[in-house]
Amino acid sequence: MKTSRSANAGFALLFAAGAVCFGACAVGVEDGDAVETDGGTTQKDSGRTSSGTSGTSGTSGTSGTSGNTSSGSTDSGPADTGVVVDAGPADTGPADTGGGGVGCTDTLLVNEILTTGAGNETGFEWVEIYNPNSCAKSFGAYKLVYRSADGATDGTLFNGATSSLTVPAGGYALIGSATVPSTDGALANGIKDTGGAVGIVFGTTRIDTVGWGTATVGNSETKAAAAPPEAQSIARSPNGRDTNNNSTDFKIATSPTPGAAN
Repeated sequence: MKTSRSANAGFALLFAAGAVCFGACAVGVEDGDAVETDGGTTQKDSGRTSSGTSGTSGTSGTSGTSGNTSSGSTDSGPADTGVVVDAGPADTGPADTGGGGVGCTDTLLVNEILTTGAGNETGFEWVEIYNPNSCAKSFGAYKLVYRSADGATDGTLFNGATSSLTVPAGGYALIGSATVPSTDGALANGIKDTGGAVGIVFGTTRIDTVGWGTATVGNSETKAAAAPPEAQSIARSPNGRDTNNNSTDFKIATSPTPGAAN
């Protein structure tokens, strides 16, 4: 077969170009089109190789714990005991020593006693009761009692349960013989001038005792008060004083003050 010159020339050129490409084709391969031989099979990497080596990806920061941790300071105070502590200053007020302004208690006091009238005349005896409380006190649960200087039992001089007597706050009640004016109650019996003991009983409890003259220690508080002369009284001095010692709490009053402050 006869081949045309032009065809042979074109083939020759194509062959030459192929030979040239075969020897140097790799130089002109685009980045990302490198030819690889893997087990005899020619493959083309379809990906493009990134220019320059990619930097190592930074380590992802540790995810924060769900919910923020409270940054509040730790309470270093004492454990809660359930009790509200009063942090105020201690009360430095004086202790209550009795007498006036003692609140509202069961306290009533024998405050003054007259055992005989002028010329040792009988029938003029009286006993003054003082209420040192800030409230009025009904005498209904009280008794005024008497025992002889060395006696062991009480006799009732005045029973509050049989009366409507109320002793006003900071005030007085006067229990006396029939001949004594302006009394709040009548004495059931007389009292001896040389020695004896008068007391106040609340319910079954003796809450006050006043012994005078020859009264034994058992029938007085600590020591008996002096026996008063005729027409004179023994009275708490100062008014309402009660240290539980009859000999110091009571003084002779040359001018008695029945139903009033000493």
